[in-house]
Amino acid sequence: DSSDPKKSVTARLESGYYDAAFISGKESEKLKNAQGINYVPYQDTTWVLMLNMNNEIFQSKKMRQAFCLGLTRTDKPEKSYLSDSRSLIPEACSIDSKSVSKAIGPVAPVQNIPNSVAIWKSGLKIVDTTDIDITIITTPEMENVLKAHLQGIQSGISTVSKNADGDAVNYSIKVETHEADELLSLLKTKEYDAAFYPYKSVSTSAVTFLRTFSEYNRTGFSSAKFDKCLDLAEKATDTTSKLKYIKKAEKYLINTYSIYPLLSETSYYATAKGVSGIQFHAGSGRVSFVNAKRK
Repeated sequence: DSSDPKKSVTARLESGYYDAAFISGKESEKLKNAQGINYVPYQDTTWVLMLNMNNEIFQSKKMRQAFCLGLTRTDKPEKSYLSDSRSLIPEACSIDSKSVSKAIGPVAPVQNIPNSVAIWKSGLKIVDTTDIDITIITTPEMENVLKAHLQGIQSGISTVSKNADGDAVNYSIKVETHEADELLSLLKTKEYDAAFYPYKSVSTSAVTFLRTFSEYNRTGFSSAKFDKCLDLAEKATDTTSKLKYIKKAEKYLINTYSIYPLLSETSYYATAKGVSGIQFHAGSGRVSFVNAKRK
């Protein structure tokens, strides 16, 4: 029965019970072979590495920076709905019908293992431990994706075997998976070392999206300068000024290395077989059925 509440969105869409639906990249994999379903892709989600600034290791900016610069980046993640991203702001966020992230350009620095190792060695002088025990939490479906990014850590900073005093440094860097609800609970209570987590835009506003990082404050990040840039972006009356302040805020946040963008996730607006004329607005979630038709 397609009206069964246990039926997934994708199943209802495929059966024709739903005329249209917003589906995530993960859900889209279930519809790869479905006949007659049309898709409109849009990037509304950024997967970020979150480093808990209350953690013994990551309270040091040097250690956070070294870790982020050591992460492997790839042009071809294992999942088709993912792509490399050096921007926090998803492409679905726009100003004057133009993508903010495309207008600003890449912000996050790329992998640089020599710099990563040099900064890590410097950071070890500050951190009062030789036991580096880091658990990174994420969802089950992203475990292998995260491990691919961590290859650069294994070949980089994990090879630093001694600190400046000649003491042996021991490493335990592992991935732990949790279902989405449990993962969010750990983030809210800050009971984690690091996390690989998706941030989804709920509107086309880049300012609204960036504010979530300070409002929810899941890494310990807090900055009056960051908030001021977003306030100025909201008050600005021309596109150039808005983009200037948004870029300044984004760069400021990324340069703390507590929130580091790695991947964009493509979501989809999908319509069932025979459905046409529905107007869809990427990023805002608005849909108009005024001219909708169904054969």
